[in-house]
Amino acid sequence: MVAICSLRKHSLRLISAGVAATMLVVGYLLIRGSPERDDRCEDKLLRISAALLAYESQYGHLPPASAGTDVVPIERALSWCTQLTPFFEGGIKLDLRSDEVWDSPHNLEVRARVRISFDREQYRVVKMDKWDVFTCRQDGGIETRLGIPVASFVGNGGVGDRSLFLPAAHPRAGVFGYGRVTRLSDIRDGLGSTITIIDTTSNLGPWIAGDGSTVRSLDPAKSPILGKGAQFGGHHAGHAIAAFADGSVRPIPNRIDPRRLAAFFTICGND
Repeated sequence: MVAICSLRKHSLRLISAGVAATMLVVGYLLIRGSPERDDRCEDKLLRISAALLAYESQYGHLPPASAGTDVVPIERALSWCTQLTPFFEGGIKLDLRSDEVWDSPHNLEVRARVRISFDREQYRVVKMDKWDVFTCRQDGGIETRLGIPVASFVGNGGVGDRSLFLPAAHPRAGVFGYGRVTRLSDIRDGLGSTITIIDTTSNLGPWIAGDGSTVRSLDPAKSPILGKGAQFGGHHAGHAIAAFADGSVRPIPNRIDPRRLAAFFTICGND
C-alpha cells in the first residue's frame, strides 16, 4: 500500500511538472505575441496559471493566500500574486518585503524589473502602477487609492463563511487559504474540476494586497453569484472566465447551477 501511494504521488508530481512546463511554453508564446492578444482575459489567466503551476513544481505546493509572517497579520500581508512574479516569462524581479504590510512605503515604491530579452540578461524597469498582469483590459482605467493596478482575477478561497481559515482537508476549503498551502495531491475532487483563479468586477482592490482584493470565498447565500457586479465574473456577457488546477482556462456560464459552481470551489468536497 505504501509503495502504491508513493507511486501515485510520484506520478502526480511528474504530471504537475509536465503541465507546468507546457503552460510555461504557452506563456512564452503569449508574451512574444501581439499586444492585442496578450490583453485578453483568457491569455492573462493562462500566463497566471502557468506561473502558478511553475511555483508548485518548484516548491511542491501552491502559494498561501498571503505571505503573512509572525510580524505581519495575514490579511495585511502581500498577496499570493506577488509570490508568482519570479515565475512569469523571463522572471519578474520585485524587491518586496514580506516582513512589512503590503502598503508599506517601501512596497509601494518598488519597481518591477521585467526581462525584455530571452537571449541575454536585459531588463527594463516598470513602475508598480504600470504592471498590470493581474488586471483585465476593461479594468485598466480603474485606479486604487494608492495607484496600484487592481486585481481583476481572484484566488479561490473555498465556500462559505471563514473558509479561508479552514485546513486543506475540510470539505469547504478552496485552493487558497490563510496560514496554509495546498498541494496538488490535496485536490481530491480532480484538477480539471477545481477552480484556482476566477475573474471578478466586484470590490476590486490592489493586486499586491493579500486580503479580499486577491482571494475570495464563494457565498452560496448571496445572489447573484456570477455576472456584472456579482461575486464573480462580469467582464464577459453571459459567462465568467476561470483557470483550473490542470492549467486550463474555461468559461463558466452565468446560469450554471449554484451547487455545481460551489463544487468547483472546493478541493476535497467529494462532489
